[in-house]
Amino acid sequence: TEFEGAPFDPKARENYERWSPERYVQNWKTPTLVIHSERDYRLVVSEGLSTFTALRRQGVPAKLLYYPDENHWVLKPANSLRWHQEVLDWITRWTPEGQTADDSSSNTRKFVVQNEL
Repeated sequence: TEFEGAPFDPKARENYERWSPERYVQNWKTPTLVIHSERDYRLVVSEGLSTFTALRRQGVPAKLLYYPDENHWVLKPANSLRWHQEVLDWITRWTPEGQTADDSSSNTRKFVVQNEL
């Protein structure tokens, strides 16, 4: 594995501790959209809730998008539309106007979601 063993393996435990996000939570400053689903067995729901709570307690802008009926992939059509709209709205809100990945001085990037089928 990427951490050279399971979390309960004493040899790997040091790597898990060293790279755990909880050790750096005091440095979190970026507005964050936390998306979590009840049936995502890769991460328990408490991980998403803890991340959201840590951000908000520090005054970092954060929003929690929770899907009780989805797993790691948001597959239901209505949920998928909501997911895409929320993500695009978040990007639009928190990306400085005119900034792109290639050049911060280029044209404004706008995202539009059409609800027509």
